[in-house]
Amino acid sequence: MKIRRAELRDYPVLADLYLEVRRETFSWVPAESFKFEDFHRDTQGELVWLAESGAQPVGFASVYLQSAFLHSLYIDRKAQGRGIGSALLAHVIRTTRGRMTLKCLTFNRLAQAF
Repeated sequence: MKIRRAELRDYPVLADLYLEVRRETFSWVPAESFKFEDFHRDTQGELVWLAESGAQPVGFASVYLQSAFLHSLYIDRKAQGRGIGSALLAHVIRTTRGRMTLKCLTFNRLAQAF
């Protein structure tokens, strides 16, 4: 697995991943509430790190650097359980100076378990 800074050419694939995982994970929210465009809005002004297995994107993390806030950590459902989230989190911690913060929704049991 390789972690690198996401480029604009990666964003359509990451937007698909973001949409798919949110629709599956946030089951208490109507699936149609989530849109392809959400990724672009939600990561605006953030540094996005991409995890790849071969040439296939399998996850990403986005960080709002001004406040060292880990805003998003999403892993393709088919790739979960392989240490990708842990590797992305470790990478973000190594490359971000100072203390970091993050949030986790109460209903998101998978995120809480992670």
